[in-house]
Parts: sequence; C-alpha cells; structure tokens
Amino acid sequence: MYINIVYRHLFLLLCLSCVLCQRSPLQVEKDTAVYQLLSRYHSHAQLKELLTQWSGNYSKIAQLFSIGESNTGKELFVMRLTSPLNSKDDEEHDEVQLLRPKFKWIANMHGDETVGREMMIGLIYYLLLNSKSDPRVNRLLSTTDIYIMPTMNPDGFEKSTEGSCNTFGLFGRGNLLDVDLNRDFPSQYQPLKRKPDGTIGDLFYGRQRETVAVMKWILKENFVLSANLHGGALVASYPYDETMEHRFNTYGESPDDSLFRFLALAYASKHLTMPKGQACGENFPEGITNGAKWYDVTGGMQDFNYIHSNAFEITIELSCCKYLSSQNGGLEKEWDNNREALLNYMEMSHLGIKGFIRDSHARTAISGALIQIEGILHPVRSVLSGAYWRLLLPELNQQYPNITSIYSIGKSVEKRDLWVIIISDQPLVHEAGEPEVRYVGNIHGDESVGRECLIRFIEYLCVNYRKNDYVTKLIDNIRIHIMPTMNPDGFEYEYKQANHATGGGRVNANHIDLNENFPQIELEPSSGKDEVAPKKEYNNNENNLDKFIKKQNQFQPEVQAAIHWSLTYPFVLSGNLHGGALLASYPFNNRAKGVASGESKSPDDSTLKMLAKAYSQAHTKMFKGDSCIIFHDGITNSAAWKVIEGGMQDWSYVFTSDMEITIDIGCEKYPNENDLQNHWNDNKGALLAFITQVVHGLRGFVFDLQTKAPVSGAVIHVHGINHNVATYRDGDFFRLLSPGKYDITVERLGYESETRANIFVTDQSSTYIEFKLKRVIINEDDKISSTGFYNKLRAITQHSTFRFISMMIISIVALSTVMLGMITLYLRFRPQRYQLLAQDEDNALLSQRAKRHKTVKNTHAMPSDSEDGDEDEILFTSNSNTPMIA
Repeated sequence: MYINIVYRHLFLLLCLSCVLCQRSPLQVEKDTAVYQLLSRYHSHAQLKELLTQWSGNYSKIAQLFSIGESNTGKELFVMRLTSPLNSKDDEEHDEVQLLRPKFKWIANMHGDETVGREMMIGLIYYLLLNSKSDPRVNRLLSTTDIYIMPTMNPDGFEKSTEGSCNTFGLFGRGNLLDVDLNRDFPSQYQPLKRKPDGTIGDLFYGRQRETVAVMKWILKENFVLSANLHGGALVASYPYDETMEHRFNTYGESPDDSLFRFLALAYASKHLTMPKGQACGENFPEGITNGAKWYDVTGGMQDFNYIHSNAFEITIELSCCKYLSSQNGGLEKEWDNNREALLNYMEMSHLGIKGFIRDSHARTAISGALIQIEGILHPVRSVLSGAYWRLLLPELNQQYPNITSIYSIGKSVEKRDLWVIIISDQPLVHEAGEPEVRYVGNIHGDESVGRECLIRFIEYLCVNYRKNDYVTKLIDNIRIHIMPTMNPDGFEYEYKQANHATGGGRVNANHIDLNENFPQIELEPSSGKDEVAPKKEYNNNENNLDKFIKKQNQFQPEVQAAIHWSLTYPFVLSGNLHGGALLASYPFNNRAKGVASGESKSPDDSTLKMLAKAYSQAHTKMFKGDSCIIFHDGITNSAAWKVIEGGMQDWSYVFTSDMEITIDIGCEKYPNENDLQNHWNDNKGALLAFITQVVHGLRGFVFDLQTKAPVSGAVIHVHGINHNVATYRDGDFFRLLSPGKYDITVERLGYESETRANIFVTDQSSTYIEFKLKRVIINEDDKISSTGFYNKLRAITQHSTFRFISMMIISIVALSTVMLGMITLYLRFRPQRYQLLAQDEDNALLSQRAKRHKTVKNTHAMPSDSEDGDEDEILFTSNSNTPMIA
C-alpha cells in the first residue's frame, strides 16, 4: 500500500510538471518583461525614449519614424516592424517583400482612451522580444509589414486624467483645439468643406493637423488591414459607421459586410472577455456590432479607410473604463485579455488573394488597375509596383468544417468541376431517418439569378447555424445539397458578354440545352383518371445505372453527372432554379402522345401542387401571380405552360424517389448586379420554406421481422397513386404526400408484403411508421429441388480430382499470404523517405469524422441578419415515434 501511495504522488508530480512546462522559462521571463513595462502609463517623452531605444537595439527589424506633428509640436510616431527590414532600393526589386501585406494599428485617437496606447507599447516590445524565439511571431514579422502608431492624439492624452473612466464633453477626448478627431475625416454623405471665397476645398482642407497627417499616410502606404483602438466599451465594430439618413439604430451595410463581420469576430473571439457580449451595461452578441447600428458617426476614420484606400479597418473598444488606473495590475490584466486577439487579428492580413498586374508584352508593372470581385461592389487598386491585395472571406467549407462538405459530381464539357456543397450537422454521412434535399441552379447559363441566390443561401445557412433556431433545426435534421451551377461553361460565356439579351449562354459548350437532354419519358393516360403516368418500362424501382450507361453517349457530360448523382444519393425533395419568369411549375413537362393542350397531371398532382405553393406563398411576390406572365397563385403544371421533352424535373420524378419542381425566380434572366440583393430578399424565405416540405407525408423504416436488420430496396406503394418510392440502405424511407388518409403497402423480393390501412397524414408534420417484413417460406417442391442440387454438389466435392485442385489453390493462397505479410513488415519498419502530406492528414481526419458523432462548436459563426427568429416551430412530429426535431 505504501508503494501505491508513492507511485500516486510521483504520478501527480509528473502531471504537474507537464502542466508547468507548457510555457518555457524564457517565455515566462519575456511575459514578465512586458508586465513590468505595463506597470504604469508612459508620457510622450517616455514614449519617444522607449521607441528610439528599441529601434536602435533591433535595427534589423524595427524602424521608427514620424508622419507629422500635433498642434503642440508633438511627433506622431510610428514603429515599423518587419523581418528583414530592407532598404527602399532592395524592396523595389524583391517580389517577396513587395507582396507582404501592410498592416497598421492606430491607438489613442481620443486622448482620454488610453488602454489602446499602452497595449501598442506592450505589443511592440512583445514582438521585438519574441522575434527569434517564438515561431508564430517570427512568421508574422517575416510575412507582414506591420506599422504601429501608439498615439494619434498626444495633446489630448496630456490633458487627460488617469482613473477617469467616463469623461463628458470633449475635455481630453479631443485634440488641443478640443476637436474630436474621429469626426474630422471626410464623410461619404457630406460635401467637402468650402473656402472663404466659396470654392470647394480639397480632401484635406479645413481638417486638423493630426487628421491630415494620418489621411496622407493612409493614401500613401496602401495598407491592406487596419484597426483603430478606442475605449469606453468592450466590442469590435465594423463599417459602415454612418448611414445616409443618419437614423438611430440603422444598420450601415457595406459591400464587404460579411468580411467585416468575420474580421471583427477574429478579434472578439480571441479576447478573453469580449465574446461574452455583455459588458459596460450593453449587449453585443459575440462581442461585435455594426458601427452605425450602434450609433451613427459622421466623419469617422474607419469608413475613410474603406472608401478612399485599399485598407479594411475596424474599430475596437478595449475596456469599459477609458483611462483605466494602472494600479493593482490593471494594464497587465488588459494585456492578458488582448494579447492573443492582437496576434490573431494581424494574421488576417493574409486572407484572400494577392499578386502582380503587369503588361502582357513588356512585363512592366501596371499601377492603378482595378481589381473587382464579382458580386462585391468595392474594387481595390494595384500599387506602383503592380502588386495588389484583396481580402476575401475564407471558403465557407474552411470556415464551417463541422457542418459543410464539398464534392464534385463530375466535369463540364470544358472541364470545369460541377461543385456541390453539403450542409448538415453530419455532412459526411447519411444519417438513418434523416431526409436529403437538394437545390440545383444555373442549368441554363444565362439564367444567373438562381446561381447567385444559392451562393447567398449557402452563406446564410452557415452564418446562422447556432444563431437562428429555425436554421439550426433545418441543418440538424436535414442533409442539404446545393449545386449553384450545373452549366458553368454557359455561365462563363454569358458573363463575358456586354449584352445579355441574346441568351447565348443558355446552352452548354456543345450548344445543347441541358434541360432537354435527360432521358425522354413516354407517358400514357391512366385508366379512369384525369392524369398521365409513365409507361411500364419506365420504373423507378429499377433505378440502376446500367440502363443509362449503355446510352451515355446520348447525354452531355453535365447530364451524365446529374443522372449518376441523382441515383447515388437518396434525395427526397428537389428545387431546380431557373430565370425569365416568376412561378413554380411541377410535373409533368411532357404530354402523352395525341394530347395537344392542357395540363399533364402526374399521379402525385396534389402533392406537387402543395410543394409549388409552399415556395410561391413564401416568396414576397410570386404568390400574386401577376409578374411577367399571369399564373394563379404563381404556380402551374409545367406542360400547361410549355412542353419540354427531356427535362430534369420529369426524369427525377419518374426514375428516382425524388419530388422535383422547377422554380423560375425572376423575370430577368441576367439582371444588373445592383438588383441581386432585391432578388435575394424576395427568395430567402421561400428557399427556407421549400426545404421544410420534407415534413409532409410519411417517414419510417422497413425491417426484417426475424433478424431486425434494415431492408433496403423495399417498395413503398400508396394505394391509388401510381408512383412508388424505395427504402435506402438503412431501411429508411420518406414518402411526400398531401394531407389525407392513405393505405400503404410495402413489398420486397423474398418477403411477404405488408399493408397498413387508414394512415393519416396531416398538414403540420410527417407521420412515422415502421414495417416489419416476414421472409417468404420455401414450399416442399422447392425443398426437394434444393435437396437434389445439394446432393449433386456433395458428390462433386468428394471426387479426388476436386480435392487435388482444392489443395493446390489453398497452397497458393497460403504462400501468397506469407509473402505479402513479409513485404508489409518490411515496408512498415524500413526508414521513411517522405513525410505525411497535408492532404493525407486531412483525409485521415475526414475519415475519423465520418465514423463518429461530432459536437459542433462553430467559432466562426456570425450574428444573424435575418428577421426569421419568430418563425421557429416544430418541424417534425409523430403520433408513432419521437419527433425528429424536439
């Protein structure tokens, strides 16, 4: 027992030593040095002395200079940090140096907001101390050109009083002349100032010395990313800071709103207390806010950076107390709160794209070239060297790896990938009992509205997961597949055209209309009913690829890929987005032979009407039915509008278990970019509402009665409806139905069929039902036949020739196994000649994720911009089992 106690103490000491050794003595010593530096505030003279000393001691990576003076002649110091610090001539010929993004910090714009000033002093010292020993700091300095201005308002700082948390009026806040420098920059909504003679002055006329110095610096240096440090609150705010109407509580949305929210969250999420969002008597979800939404600021520096330069700037409020007391370790605590956030935000300088723009023949640099990102109305310009930087959001799949997965279903004629993104709480696997739905856009290349709306819809779902209950329930309980473009070649052709009226991009690169290239289906009237049905040879119970592979040369590559995709995944519901009209149309698109007009009703006509109305009525305009072409309720049977043979909608309905409708979401096929936001606003709610239609009808499982194993490929037949669906590999099925009372029969080869009568389907939820099929018992004749076959087989196996051949085969297999084992051992234990590739690690992680249940913690989620918070409701309920969504 004594020995056990000793071992326990040794084990505890070992664990404790491991914890304490997480930070090396050198690291602790350097942190202590920063804490000592932040034990008090530094006057302007002391600041100058420190910066001068550091620039001398670290001359290879640090450069001190001044961009101007305050009204009392105090210099506006800037410390530049980068490694190595080359001469100007060397930089002009060094492409690596030319492509380093320039980052800046500006603090103490308001003289009485002092915490940021000291954080910048601490940051400079921390970067210098760790420039060689810390790999992260070394990487940051060697890849980024960092500029730090500890104080923009030294005069205001000298007037302020330590310990004053809230200073009313402009005392200390403004500069020497009591001017608020964050109201002194040009406003995008107000004219420039006039001179006494009535003429309009330039951009700098009538502004403070500090403001002019910073403006000229910004316009000269071509910064990529920036932050402005304030005090008096605890939040990261982003542009715009003002709106045209200057109304209270109005969101100032910039063209890069999503990117700015991401940048603000990059800082707030790494701060120790900011992401809680509740400090200083205010509530900011996740610790971020839009500037104008918080309060309107005219003439702010943040907006000036974005509008007049290439720089993206946010404003960061660091503490509730503006001039925090340095007693009792106040500044040291703030350093701990902010250190990781400061480093993380600087690393955001490398988001997006960068490169050079040069003359294609002379290879000389082209400066002032506009770099325009499609769909974002904010260009940046190339600099004198031809270099450019454009911050962009990381791919959504990288931002939200726990709920997204991307894959390509094939390639277009011109070898462009046909990308699909999955959005689900477990995107890598089909969860038994969870329906799969899809949206397909841009099957006609010139119909771009659906493509753009689906891109925004993907972002909307990801951003609002865990923020909006309605969206979260969808993602947790439905596996959503979205293909923004099925015809990328056609879209690329159309995108390059000056005039989009001709519609040359409608077809693919082989000049084929993809929505007329799917296998054609022959229809015939159903006896005694006002509907048509496919002929018997068109059977969705035999939905294998063989019948299509034999004829694949008839289909375009995009169509072949879509067919394979449709038969691989168990889609329940689909929406195919088009343009040029405003309506939702449903099968059939084709007619039976000899029928010249009227509707071409499918066996599921009432259910398909329900699905079409679900989209139409959730759309802001479609339900009226009076846009472009008049359709009652904004829906129509497809053939009653126009006949199409070889359409994807009809093929999906006939050959799979998928209910698909076609949705034309705008009268203009290729509208102006300025109108895309309106189209998104019109369709956002409808895109959500349509997905939730998977709750209507029946859902359940089919099991083997004896073994309890799931039965795949079982046919689910609704009496009176000449259209069946089948169970998937886990025995799960979904049968969309309009409200009513139904009799259901399940059949599977080798099993006795089972029928359930009077199954009620409501308009509120899906009805859960399980079927347990009994295996078919073999009769006596079959037993005799099988016994005779067994006796013959036994006679063959007892023959001497058979035994000899069997022994030879066994010997060969055994020898091969031994040799393979020896080779495997040799390869495993020999010295490795290569390292594991990054993509190998990623694939291993993906494989692990596919095998386990994930706990989703989305650190990049952003506040919802929707107004759908009051739409939360029970999406699935059941009288027979627990709800899919609680």
